[in-house]
Amino acid sequence: MLCKRAPHRCMYPNFWDAIGGHCEPSETPVEALRRELREELGIEILEFKLLKHFVETGQFSYHLYLVHR
Repeated sequence: MLCKRAPHRCMYPNFWDAIGGHCEPSETPVEALRRELREELGIEILEFKLLKHFVETGQFSYHLYLVHR
């Protein structure tokens, strides 16, 4: 799912972006996935598949999921 970033955002204003989030301390990526979708979209997911995991210059770790509700 894509959403348009707000015009006042300092990074990439008005750009289309994927819904995302971050892991809270001691939270697994799957727990973060479930929490973020519940918070952002109000949905509980039933099925998902990890499509890609990659690390950007050792600073950030990304997990890309395909989600079926």
